[in-house]
Amino acid sequence: MDLGWNRIRFRVPGGFPRGLAAIALALLSATGWSQEVVPTLRGHAGYFGNNLWNPGLDAGLEYTFRREEHVTRKGREQIRQRFYNLDAGFSMDPGSHTGVFLHAGLNRRTDRDGKLHVQFGGSPLGIYRSFLPETYAYTAEEGVSRVRMPGRLYYAPVFRMGIGKPWPHAAESGWYLGADLTGLLPYNSSVMMLINLRMGLTFPVPLPN
Repeated sequence: MDLGWNRIRFRVPGGFPRGLAAIALALLSATGWSQEVVPTLRGHAGYFGNNLWNPGLDAGLEYTFRREEHVTRKGREQIRQRFYNLDAGFSMDPGSHTGVFLHAGLNRRTDRDGKLHVQFGGSPLGIYRSFLPETYAYTAEEGVSRVRMPGRLYYAPVFRMGIGKPWPHAAESGWYLGADLTGLLPYNSSVMMLINLRMGLTFPVPLPN
């Protein structure tokens, strides 16, 4: 019965204590997990629905820095990946405002036998800028005047979850479907929560030399 022990590949960085490396290797062998640093970069692009129905677009990059493989006792392969994400996009609420966002964070994806993968993560580094339609303000000195670039800038952390599936024989290309929970801070001295729908395609991006 193959528990994946023959797949174990462990690279020891320079200066890393070999005793600790041996312990880590023993732990990986005992659990049947193999670990290898295989940096990959892929992109994604697709529909972004702010509060589910306000249309928009989202695009970004995913940099995988850790990959683990495991073969269960039933012979099923399981792959876990950890990656950084960088996303940018916009959404429109006709007659109200247009929102532009940018966020970055850390995610984890689990794939079983090349079927649906499950992904979740968070982006603590996020900003959201709203742009209002034509707006006017009144002051005693100037009377009525037009406001330039009306809107607000918010701190906007994101919690993300979703599913997806690669195309056959194309591990970095496929489709995804998910939801983002975004908080806007401060929003009238409180927090405004947005539920955003995401769906689109993924594709490989060559790493720079």
